[in-house]
Amino acid sequence: MDKKLILMDLDGTIIDHTINDIRESTKRAVKALKDAGHVVAIATGRPPCLFYGVDQTLGIDTYIAGNGRFVYHKGKTLYADYIDPAIIEMLLEDLNKRSIDVAFESVDTYAMNEKHDTLVDKFSAYFHLENPKIIPNFHKNNNILQMV
Repeated sequence: MDKKLILMDLDGTIIDHTINDIRESTKRAVKALKDAGHVVAIATGRPPCLFYGVDQTLGIDTYIAGNGRFVYHKGKTLYADYIDPAIIEMLLEDLNKRSIDVAFESVDTYAMNEKHDTLVDKFSAYFHLENPKIIPNFHKNNNILQMV
């Protein structure tokens, strides 16, 4: 059999949200694919900081994260497309005037500069994520993959 690249999403595929965990059958399937010589990778909209160790649990060392903005393979970042800080500043200026919260997703942290309402909390709950940390000026000290 030829070696294949198997891409799997996290939400609803690897992570079963009815139990908020990885089913044993999924763990067995991933192991069987890897044992057969295939490369199993994660392809998800989430940034790596919101994998919650799923990659480590399954021994997956290849992923396309952040809706394609970050590609990682066997210990190396192959591609990273961060949002231009000038664009972030323009967006924040408008959002702050309207008291609209925004969360930032970097490779290793999910954070907000400040909190005005519960919109980001609702987003986080819908996607079974922890609420972002409050870290003032987070976007000024980190490369940002996505904004929520």
